[in-house]
Amino acid sequence: MPRMMNVRMGRDGCRAAGWIRIGLATLAIVDRVLLHLDLDYFLSPNNGLLPIDQEEEGFFGLLSLLRYVGDSDAILWSMHYLGLVNALLLLLGIAPRLNAFALFINKCSFDHAHWMICDGIATGVNPMARLYNFYLLFLPLHHITIYDGFGRKKKPTNAQDDIWPMWTVWLWQWQTVLIFFGAMVGKFDGDHWTNGTAMYYVMHCTDECIGFFNPDILFNHVLSSKLITWSALCIEVLSPVTIWFCGLPRNLTLVAVTMLLFGMDISMTMHTFEWYGVLGWYLFLIQKKQDKGAPAPSVYVSGKRSIISFLRVLFHGTIFTFFLGMAFSMAFPLETIVDTTPHWVSERAKPLLLWQEKLNQYVLPISHKLGNYQGVWTLYGGGYDGTTAKVSVEATLTNGTIVTWHSPNWQDLGRWEHKRLYNHMSYYKHITDCNDDDDYGRCVEQENLLMMLTETYYKDVKEKLKYLELWNEIEYPPEPPKNLEWWEPLRQPLIKDRWPIVSVEFRDDDSVHVHYYNENKEEEEEYTDAHVAAYDGDNERLCKIVENNEELATA
Repeated sequence: MPRMMNVRMGRDGCRAAGWIRIGLATLAIVDRVLLHLDLDYFLSPNNGLLPIDQEEEGFFGLLSLLRYVGDSDAILWSMHYLGLVNALLLLLGIAPRLNAFALFINKCSFDHAHWMICDGIATGVNPMARLYNFYLLFLPLHHITIYDGFGRKKKPTNAQDDIWPMWTVWLWQWQTVLIFFGAMVGKFDGDHWTNGTAMYYVMHCTDECIGFFNPDILFNHVLSSKLITWSALCIEVLSPVTIWFCGLPRNLTLVAVTMLLFGMDISMTMHTFEWYGVLGWYLFLIQKKQDKGAPAPSVYVSGKRSIISFLRVLFHGTIFTFFLGMAFSMAFPLETIVDTTPHWVSERAKPLLLWQEKLNQYVLPISHKLGNYQGVWTLYGGGYDGTTAKVSVEATLTNGTIVTWHSPNWQDLGRWEHKRLYNHMSYYKHITDCNDDDDYGRCVEQENLLMMLTETYYKDVKEKLKYLELWNEIEYPPEPPKNLEWWEPLRQPLIKDRWPIVSVEFRDDDSVHVHYYNENKEEEEEYTDAHVAAYDGDNERLCKIVENNEELATA
């Protein structure tokens, strides 16, 4: 351990870390620009669809600052622009450590605002961006900045500015490998990847599995579909191992992983997920400093310097072990290994799984305080079935006419529009998962969607509305056809299903009756004219109602 903690990167490594800083800041700006387009629509405290989560996250609530927005759109937008400024200053290299930390706080606060537009809570785009922002805090950030012309001119520096501990890079490298390893192990939890049919299911997914480049010659024929499936699986199996061998194996691994992630980006819609992945793998370009002909430095020195050196090594070693141990405890896929391996392997892994579960009882609360929590990255596992979730709303008018609204048909949108509506895709995918948001078993998010539609899509018939009913709609492919020849097409008609989630009845006395369709019970909530007035922002009418109702005024 002492020798490991004394390994340093040189000037080239510090410069490479500077480019990593620029890459992450650029992706953070792209993320923030996309959020900018939908910020009012989703998170506005006055008319947004999603109420901002008030739960305290992090030490002293530092990772959930949007709790203090209250009813002020100005504070929400100020926080948003502050994060954008932090990202821009980080890109330029102005006070990079301070701005990297401020961006991390800001990023966590917006991720905690509401889970429905956060693509994944423990795994996915936003968790990866948050984790990589966290690990960036340990890297050297003072190279390739506006001050040195982004590397084009030399500036006089202290020799100590050109070296940095390598363990700061190893932390991020191991995180990158854990993500790929979790995805690889998850692909053996089921037979869709091993039998070559995974791309068949991906091809039929009509939301995030549609991108710029989806030619039938690659995805809609048996031979090419199987070859793509097995090639992706092969890269994910080998990469976590071959990346650790310097020279040709590492270079070939980086080429293969880059091609895989680039292929995912052009054939799918996952926002910046693939580019964060590329950024993580390119950390392996940073090498330790090689002093040719110089003797290996000794970690044993005398006197006061030996004490300082020992304390520094102990401090660095503790940080490295602590955060690496946390990452392995949360992200290593032991449970999937137990479920997918032969009996003689799973029996030996079960004690480790029990130990991991006990350890996570302590690790997870700490990680939520620090903002580096994560789950097991079993993305697009062996049981992925290509299901696409959508929603629709049926409005019944007083004359019996039914007017239907649908969430977007993603396959009918242009490719840029598809990417631009990524937050909407996440929202419609999760809106049906909402349940029991409060003590009355209501889902405020679903009710907000219905009320918003009465003011927008149904505004011309608002006075004629009798019922609104929210439906969950799914579409998925059948089992792959058997006995197809290698060149025959694979695409099949989708199976569709739908069921009601919640309905709203508009009564003659201006009250609104909400009825929930749950599997085990049916919830009903009566809205009075006071609720309606409050929702419409009609303060004058609300005051009159409260004045005439002593019980309501007391409440």
